[in-house]
Amino acid sequence: MWDNLSEFLGNDPGLLADIKAYSSLVTLPSGTCIFCEGDNSDAVYFILEGEARAVRYSGGGIEVWLDHFSAGDVFGEMAPLVQEPRTADMYTVTQTVLAKIPGKAFLDLINNNGAFGHRICRLLARRVQKTTRRLFEQATLSATARISAELLRMANTSTAQEEDIKATVIRKMPTITDMAVKLNIARETVSRTISKLKESGVLERSGAGLLILKPHTLVQCLNE
Repeated sequence: MWDNLSEFLGNDPGLLADIKAYSSLVTLPSGTCIFCEGDNSDAVYFILEGEARAVRYSGGGIEVWLDHFSAGDVFGEMAPLVQEPRTADMYTVTQTVLAKIPGKAFLDLINNNGAFGHRICRLLARRVQKTTRRLFEQATLSATARISAELLRMANTSTAQEEDIKATVIRKMPTITDMAVKLNIARETVSRTISKLKESGVLERSGAGLLILKPHTLVQCLNE
């Protein structure tokens, strides 16, 4: 399961050995709260197996989706870096195995290994980029366009209007409810939009996944 960190850590057996030495393994069942908004804990987590979700709640109790993490991802790094309380709740989505590293040890890794610090910088930059894109979509795109953009992202398909975009697949389609929370769109709107796309031959259910038969149609939705 440590192999799942290879993409993030690169070919650096010494760094992996350090992370193993600093960390303790934690196995949590689905639906477990790893930490809550306002906590003063500063541990950093690497996901070895499973999935987790970051959320916040409005004053009225509405759940706001922030991010989703899977095997190989890192989360919780902001607490030791900025030395402030947690800004979100983090829950396991499935049974999850975590490598938990104390905040001080995490900072030591950054200070003593420039390559690791560089990877953390790139991680933070990608998250800022992703947040900026989602804020822009929420402010400027219709509900249908936002759903289309999310479907293309889940299939790892470029939204560029190229003629050679082929049919592609989302191998693990989330539930309508999860998608609605993620996009901050009414569940009924998501359900109705997905149904219409299926009826028009753009989408087709495939086991636990979803085939995108006409990616160009989704791309066109982004400009409507």
